[in-house]
Amino acid sequence: MAYATVQANIELTASDAMSDLAGMAADLGEEHTLVFTDAESLANRKLIERARVEAGRPVQGYRTLVTSTLVIVSLLREHWSAVRGKTPLTVDDLERVEKKAQTMLQRLNEREQGSTRLPAAELRTRAISLLVRTYGEVRRMLTYVRWWDDDADSIAPSLWSGRRRGSRNDVVTPTEPGTPVTPIPTPGPINGGGPFTS
Repeated sequence: MAYATVQANIELTASDAMSDLAGMAADLGEEHTLVFTDAESLANRKLIERARVEAGRPVQGYRTLVTSTLVIVSLLREHWSAVRGKTPLTVDDLERVEKKAQTMLQRLNEREQGSTRLPAAELRTRAISLLVRTYGEVRRMLTYVRWWDDDADSIAPSLWSGRRRGSRNDVVTPTEPGTPVTPIPTPGPINGGGPFTS
């Protein structure tokens, strides 16, 4: 159960890493610069309309970067017969850049919908809850089995020992019962009177 909880935490960390798109955006930004500068060069030579190239100029934002990249790739594909041989780009380059842009678009959609993190977070919450509940049962069992040795806390210490006293999740260890007292008979009226008689 402990290993399963650790694994659930690892999966949540991995999903958080997937939702961080900074590295992917930096990579796509370089690819966009590559195709955009070539498209600008082709526009300078009147092989592509400049206004359509300007539509793919990058601005701030992940989604805008993806859209701008796909616009330029689509424009180059449309005019490929006219620009082939006049640019160092190849069809393979366009396919690579397009695939990266589509992958980033998919990640953006997943992140906005929370589909990458929520299931992992829910799984970790359930795993931790089960682990804590089971550990509490183990402590109760040890308290019973090791009652007279009074060492249950050293074997399985409380998970809440660092928190303030009185936590409702803390397992309370009952104290050892006292030794029963045998009552001493008090003399009554038959054998000489009670304590309040002279």
